[in-house]
Amino acid sequence: MLPEQTLSRFLLLPELKLTHVIPVSRSGGIYNAEKVSDFEVCPKCASKCDKIYDRRWITVRDEPIRGKYVILKIRKRRFFCKKCQKPFTEPISGVRGRGQQKDFAVLCCGLLRTSST
Repeated sequence: MLPEQTLSRFLLLPELKLTHVIPVSRSGGIYNAEKVSDFEVCPKCASKCDKIYDRRWITVRDEPIRGKYVILKIRKRRFFCKKCQKPFTEPISGVRGRGQQKDFAVLCCGLLRTSST
């Protein structure tokens, strides 16, 4: 298994797919990821939505892992609900909003612990 694949299994949540790695000297790297689902459920009316009308990048900075800085850039899709005529951005567990993300290292360790039992 390649080092990038090993780190992506540790770093990313199960719903994210690693798309690109940009090494930044020896001090860390930038990891680009996106969600792998085909559709999302509208948070207002709970209908299935698959019409994407925009994409945007969000940046999540985490604590250093083994002394290396980690910057996770997630490409989030914006959907438009046909039923209620409202736009919404796809949710990603662990990322709640601007500046309110959970610690990904702690979150991933918790996921690893629960999946190994």
